[in-house]
Amino acid sequence: ETLLTEPLYAALPESHRLARRKQIKLEELRSEAFIFIPPRWGTGYHAQVSHACLEAGFTPNIVEEVEQIHTMVSLVGANMGIALVADSIRRFQPPHVVFRPIQDPSKLLFIEFGLAWREDNLSPAADAFCRIARNTVKEMALTT
Repeated sequence: ETLLTEPLYAALPESHRLARRKQIKLEELRSEAFIFIPPRWGTGYHAQVSHACLEAGFTPNIVEEVEQIHTMVSLVGANMGIALVADSIRRFQPPHVVFRPIQDPSKLLFIEFGLAWREDNLSPAADAFCRIARNTVKEMALTT
């Protein structure tokens, strides 16, 4: 069950040459150092973002792979590179990082958040978790 689909935003150091722009074209990031989530994480992020970059005419220069989104954005704030992150990460408000929407002609720069469970065995705890997750997404939608 897909709960939420969000566009990816460019997370840039506040001193970055594109930080003052309202929107960025993906191809403008071709010479940047990227911070990625590793493919072994199994989210599809690595393949999806790499494919979008290829569609824009370049292979991303991945300088670091991290397993935590907050680490990724913190490294951006430390001027270690840029990252493409879900819209909701902007709520984290890390220091020295700005977020900019990306023009995405490929329509590949999004992330889906979802739930999966065994239909033949939904425990009361799993059922409660699903209800809480659905309600959290509804509440997030009301605050944006």
